[in-house]
Amino acid sequence: MPVATPTVREIQDGILHQARTRQASIERGEYEVPLAYAPLPLTELLDFLSQWEYRRDALALAVPPPAPGLAARWTRFCKSLVCKSLRWLLIRQVEFNTAAVRHARVSAEVAAVTDKNLAELVAAMTNLKLQVHALSERLAGLEAADAGSGEAAMSPGDSSNPPECYQAYFDYLKDADPIVVLGCGRGDFLRLLVSEGIQAQGVETDSNLVDFCRERELPVVQGKYQAYLDEIEDNSAGGIFLSPPSDLTARDLTPLLASCWTKLRKGGRLLVETPNPQFRLGSALGVHHLPVELLRFLLEGQCFSVVDSIFSRPEGHGMPPVTQTRENRPFDLRNYRTYAVIGRK
Repeated sequence: MPVATPTVREIQDGILHQARTRQASIERGEYEVPLAYAPLPLTELLDFLSQWEYRRDALALAVPPPAPGLAARWTRFCKSLVCKSLRWLLIRQVEFNTAAVRHARVSAEVAAVTDKNLAELVAAMTNLKLQVHALSERLAGLEAADAGSGEAAMSPGDSSNPPECYQAYFDYLKDADPIVVLGCGRGDFLRLLVSEGIQAQGVETDSNLVDFCRERELPVVQGKYQAYLDEIEDNSAGGIFLSPPSDLTARDLTPLLASCWTKLRKGGRLLVETPNPQFRLGSALGVHHLPVELLRFLLEGQCFSVVDSIFSRPEGHGMPPVTQTRENRPFDLRNYRTYAVIGRK
């Protein structure tokens, strides 16, 4: 049950009762009060209470509190409730409209960016298809070029190669340690690397050439090039010298170049040497389908940066023994039997 609020009269009677009770207790000596204690006279207290009651009654008479009827109070309550409800509803509506406009604007911007990116993607895909088509035609044309021309079957590591060619190769591989020589042949270039204090390892498929190199105390193992590359760790080789077989086509050479990219560390160099199919005096002992343009294209397709091309073993005595394309000197590549392309990872 709710506690009843005491009236002013009840509060006044309670104060008077407590004051009289305390005054009587003090007179009987029941309270220990200080010597300087002087109790407040009841007359002055009653005077204060009468003044307070007079002022309260005078204020109530001067400004009487409103006392509307029940119908007026009910009407005012209903109006206040409706106004507060409408105000809350309008505030929520404004907030919703603001959020909806903001979300619509952001959605429109995202849709515009998406449409632009989609258009760029379609254009890029179309351009990529055109490039793939053009490169496919270029690859087919390069493979078909000089298909009937013959070439003498020779090992790029053969001792018939001039020393100038080795020196040109060594200038690109002298700082690449260790070096893997795939197709070392008789081991002349491998011997040059070992004599210069470079850690090198030769790989050859012909058992007779392997025995010959071992008799010369050269580090040579017998096996296929791809199998040997699969055994070594990635990013472990500083340089790779590759002399592909004469019957190796461009399609077969592509995975071998990809493995060379994986095994080379960053900045490592790959030197691919092969007979020149455009040499004018080719023989029918071997047929190559790797012109210099095709080999450069294959290296670029495996993310190599083509550094230079070196042509060696000229036909006549009046021509330079080694010609490098980076020197920008005019020459006829049909006069050279062998060429090499250098790529950097």
